[in-house]
Amino acid sequence: MTAHVRVLIIDDRLGVRQTLRNILFGFDCDFTEAVTGEIALFILSKQKFDVTFLDLSLSDISGLEVLEQSVKKGYSLGKVIVLTGLPEESTRAQALRLGAIAYLSKDPIDRATIRREFTEAVNASQPPSSKPLEPTMFSSVAPLKQTARRLSHSPTTAKKKLRNILVLDDKEYWLRTIERLLSDEFEVTRSSTAADACVRVKKEEFALVVIDMKLPGVENGLDVLSRMRRARPDLRAIILTEQPDWTEAVESGKRGAIDYVSKADPTALKSVVTRILQETRPVRVFLSYDRRDGARVLQLYQRLMTRGLIPWIDVKSLIPGQRYQLQIEDAIRRCDHFLFCVSHYSIDKEGLLRKELRLALEIEKGKRRGSTFLIPVRLEDCEYDPELAEFQAVDLFQRDGFAKLLRAFAPSKVKD
Repeated sequence: MTAHVRVLIIDDRLGVRQTLRNILFGFDCDFTEAVTGEIALFILSKQKFDVTFLDLSLSDISGLEVLEQSVKKGYSLGKVIVLTGLPEESTRAQALRLGAIAYLSKDPIDRATIRREFTEAVNASQPPSSKPLEPTMFSSVAPLKQTARRLSHSPTTAKKKLRNILVLDDKEYWLRTIERLLSDEFEVTRSSTAADACVRVKKEEFALVVIDMKLPGVENGLDVLSRMRRARPDLRAIILTEQPDWTEAVESGKRGAIDYVSKADPTALKSVVTRILQETRPVRVFLSYDRRDGARVLQLYQRLMTRGLIPWIDVKSLIPGQRYQLQIEDAIRRCDHFLFCVSHYSIDKEGLLRKELRLALEIEKGKRRGSTFLIPVRLEDCEYDPELAEFQAVDLFQRDGFAKLLRAFAPSKVKD
């Protein structure tokens, strides 16, 4: 097999370049990227390539011009695969005349076709005696035997208890790939179904979960994360996706994911995991509110989520069948900040809401001077609760209200 296939991707769209990297994951490739035709020509003047993916529509000169100049100057593009969003017979004929071996549409990019054309391109350029190119799922990761040997020869690692990470993906090769990426520093538990993963989260302690966005069935990775967080409100999570999308990234934050990683560059996952686990634990926030303010408080819950905090709210955090009063008391005692949401509904309100406030006031007495455990949060312009007279409130309905609330938390633990 040819070692390290040198691949040049010439395309001005980041998403296309990432998609091609993702599609070719498992082949032993050294990738180089160019975002303009001029940059591509400069790179080609310095390096040789085995395969080139060429977009026809670039921001400066056309892909056909890049191909034509490269042929004239004797640059080594290797086998050229043309990708275009506007297939035309005239450009197809010109590309093939200039030596391209394939002319493919980008609308959409077909994974199977790309892998087939790439395999044929590389195998066609090898001597007859060479072993044909075949994808190996772990070519970019250290071989398992080498990893095990490195661990066994490291006395420090052998004594250190590795933190456990749960990986949920329905594809076996991704589970194996991620395990190889992480197993030298972490204990990796693999799960291929959402049901199994949720059971494990309830029974075992995990420092972090890594969840694939696209799962079989009606649930996606974010749905599964929401289920997991009912059992483990403090659970930290990373969402993996094959096709990064900004809308999904925002929604990941709302559901409590700490980061969102593309499968196009799986080697980046390890650095993300390491960074998250090196950080101090997330700030835990308890939300106390009148049920009639539920919609407004849920918006606050989501905004806190997107800042990396772990808010506790009954409608999201309680599991059916739990003894809610005991769970609420335990959550208040374990939280870093107790937010009492003030509105005209909550003034002089008795019952469970008042019990929550009085428990928080009792805990506040045991806190060190200057701490910000109990924070009144006014949802609207209303009277002030007499029991909270000595505490400075934050007016969430004001334009800078949420920013002021964030400043009340430990600044090193909250993303601005």
